[in-house]
Amino acid sequence: MDDAAIRRALVGQFEDGRDLDETHELYHDDAVVEFPQSGERFVGKERFLTWRKRYPAKVDYRIRRITGHGDLWFVELLVSYDGSPPMFGVSMTQLRGDRIACETIYAARASRPRRTGPSGRPRSTRWRRWRHRSGATACRSGSRRARPRAEAAAAAARSGEGSGAGDGVRTRDIQLGKLTLCQLSYSRSGGGQCSGGGGRLPPPAGSLDPQTQPLST
Repeated sequence: MDDAAIRRALVGQFEDGRDLDETHELYHDDAVVEFPQSGERFVGKERFLTWRKRYPAKVDYRIRRITGHGDLWFVELLVSYDGSPPMFGVSMTQLRGDRIACETIYAARASRPRRTGPSGRPRSTRWRRWRHRSGATACRSGSRRARPRAEAAAAAARSGEGSGAGDGVRTRDIQLGKLTLCQLSYSRSGGGQCSGGGGRLPPPAGSLDPQTQPLST
């Protein structure tokens, strides 16, 4: 068959009121029909023809597009079971000679597009809930390295005494929270400067602040 004849035969597979015995003449006797999502696999035309005849639901198809050439064709369609909202489906058909040797069918429900942040990455609802519970306002969402730092800082703030965390939940001093996070980063990185609450970290004991050291003459 040429491409036009194959296209007409594929359309006939999904028409309402089709004769299953007639349409399945397009399959080889040892053809395979498989559904990867559910794990179902039928080997032999008689097996999947009997299954389709006994299928309990009324299935309605609407073809959206057919593409292919030679021995490989794709049918994109909408599938509805007993009048339910349509699902999106794709049938990948492989031919051997003039008949179908293998048909692989995928189906999926419609879904809404995911919300994205300023960087274009999808926003994570779970990550937003975690930030709200932990009070990690100084961490940037999407940074995996920031999460353990924020957890440690929140734990330090909850256990601190006389440091603004006396309520046993979290510090209500936002600048103190930022300073705690920055101190943790400072201790791990081994250097650098942090600012929290509008000031700088105090210099180590026994050393002079670089801004207060006298200039050499």
